Amino acid sequence: MKIIIGASKAAEDFIKNREKQSMIVCYDNDRRKWGKKFADEYTIINFKTLEKIIKKEKNDVIIASENRTALYFARDLCKNTENDLLILDKGETIPINIEQIQEYTVDLKKIEERKMERYFEFRDYYKDNGNRKAYEHACNYIKIKQNNLAMPEIKGLELTNYCNLSCPNCPTPTCKRAKGYMGENVFNECFQYIPPCLTEPFSLHGLGEPLLHPNFLEYLGRVVEIGVPVLISTNGLLLTDELMDNMLKTMNKVKGSVIYISFHSFKSVQNWAKCVQLIEKNNITVKLFGQVLDHNAKEAYCWLEKIGIKDPSKNNYIRFITSHSFAGNVSTRRTVYSDVEVNNRFRNCYYNLNNIVNIAWDGRIKRCCLDAEVSGNIGNIFEIENVKRKNEIYDLCHTCDPDWTSNFQ
Repeated sequence: MKIIIGASKAAEDFIKNREKQSMIVCYDNDRRKWGKKFADEYTIINFKTLEKIIKKEKNDVIIASENRTALYFARDLCKNTENDLLILDKGETIPINIEQIQEYTVDLKKIEERKMERYFEFRDYYKDNGNRKAYEHACNYIKIKQNNLAMPEIKGLELTNYCNLSCPNCPTPTCKRAKGYMGENVFNECFQYIPPCLTEPFSLHGLGEPLLHPNFLEYLGRVVEIGVPVLISTNGLLLTDELMDNMLKTMNKVKGSVIYISFHSFKSVQNWAKCVQLIEKNNITVKLFGQVLDHNAKEAYCWLEKIGIKDPSKNNYIRFITSHSFAGNVSTRRTVYSDVEVNNRFRNCYYNLNNIVNIAWDGRIKRCCLDAEVSGNIGNIFEIENVKRKNEIYDLCHTCDPDWTSNFQ
């Protein structure tokens, strides 16, 4: 049997041009593709089925993915089996010796050098456009970073881990760590380490509801003032007309800002609809998405129908996302994954690949945004210049949902 790893265009061409002399199955790490048709007649199998086939008999395992980590994924799968490993190159399959595959590494120095190039570009953009505060902030950040190249990049602040809801897809109701609000001393310390950026929004949310923070608008305004787009994820219940107006006007001052309103209640949907009206009426460029999560999608469809939206799939302000378990922190949704799956996701982890961290409300440094209990704590914001992100799997990785921190969503 031939097993194709990666439902790519190259794989499709290879399958359609083959001689029909052997059975073929297809697999892709994007679980949204599982069970769907590929190359007209093949159904993409899931991981458990793939494992069974690999262990049961000898196969030709053909790597057709452009992602170089697929080679290591296939190596881990085929280790201690009789399967032959091949790579698809220009329509031809080339055998690979598993024993000669070197370990996968991430070149932190190259990653940070590329970032530095972008920081300089953003700094010059701020200068050319007369944004003095943004320019000065960028200059200060670059100076710090040049002296501490390995220092992790902050991509988000958890303003609070309090929430006004208790949702089944969230660990907030059972979270054991102390609850609180980010104090001004912590925010001020974090603020100087916000990287200059024009292409990716900086998040001002974490485990809790960010709009609960008494200084939310002030902190939002300060980040926007240094030319950085902002990402806000909220349940939308606290969005009064005045807050909506102030929020949208503030975020509209810099291109690329985003608001996600998750549909956890009818009021969430109603407030989302009001935001849509404000955006369209005032030609605001802030991106807005109401989020239909799969755990309560039926309820969300009913709420949307009540306000006249019968086909959410055709609405440009709505997106559909899988409900995750915050890497197993929601016990009822917790799954322990195999070493092969965990290693594969870690190689593709957004935080690992980019030397990125998030900051908890109390200033502790989290290795990823899904770390509800800060079990992967690597220091404190007041010592970040001496902190190095650990490039290794930790306990939480074994229960990490496959399509949130990796590129499978």
